Amino acid sequence: MARDDPKAPRQDIRNDRRPIPQKHHSARGEAPRNSGNFTRGSQLLNTQVLMWLQGAKMPLYMWLGIFVIAYSTILSLTLDENNIQLISMRILSKLWDWISFDEMKRINLRLPDNSVRHTYMGYVPYVPEVILAWDKAVKGFMGSVAIASCITIPLSIWYVDFSARRGKAMIQERHERGAMLVERDLLYSEIAQHNRIEFVKEAAKLFPDKTPEQVLKLKFKARKMGGIHHPLHRCRHPVSTPS
Repeated sequence: MARDDPKAPRQDIRNDRRPIPQKHHSARGEAPRNSGNFTRGSQLLNTQVLMWLQGAKMPLYMWLGIFVIAYSTILSLTLDENNIQLISMRILSKLWDWISFDEMKRINLRLPDNSVRHTYMGYVPYVPEVILAWDKAVKGFMGSVAIASCITIPLSIWYVDFSARRGKAMIQERHERGAMLVERDLLYSEIAQHNRIEFVKEAAKLFPDKTPEQVLKLKFKARKMGGIHHPLHRCRHPVSTPS
């Protein structure tokens, strides 16, 4: 068929997503295959899943990147070196307890006022200065989650929409490639409908003072001289009129 306007393509048999069954026809009989239906189908399914995951993981990467930047910024602004040391000791204390080491191991904690406190490894999470430093880290974590989510959600919506539009644009060819093997009656009706639409457009443009029916009643020579296209017939089929 003729080329459509890319800005407003006409919905027809080529792009209206009708479930038209297509079968292989060959004068040599059934086409030889080097793999079974399961092998082809499983490979296609695996490829589709991997391709989908490849695109779906981009919003996750965006969220992680924004979260790391936000959390690093918040911690650098709210914590000093001693706070970081206290937080590290609390994490070490939890790990120490999880491994079931001796909770009564004596350690020294340096507090924000540079004083040294003698305590036990199992008691580190309950030191007031450690609690305060850990609270700052938790609040920074929650704030970073909120910031990353607020930025990533609109970016993800734009990303999905842009990806869908990009994918649709990639399959819009400047010309129709390949062919569809359909039944004769269906092909005939599609071509006739296309030619009818194009004739109405040409009649309104070339004979603005006449209706399409009045243009049809004109003699062939008058229509031809007026610039009306007349579809040819090949193998008892009309050829589509140029758009």
